[in-house]
Amino acid sequence: MKNLNIVITGAGAPGARGTEYALRAGAKEQGVKLRVIGVDRNPNVAARGFCEAVYEVPSTSSPS
Repeated sequence: MKNLNIVITGAGAPGARGTEYALRAGAKEQGVKLRVIGVDRNPNVAARGFCEAVYEVPSTSSPS
């Protein structure tokens, strides 16, 4: 079985859950083990419930 790591940017966006669902369905169909990692400016996004890991990233306007 092949392993694949996927990063979803904007994990707090309304469509992130649907994206994750579609990725997992396709991976299962292809026999791929998927690890989904979410990144967002907000550390308290709902993606915590469906991603294996979620990381806070700075805003695009942030100097860091």
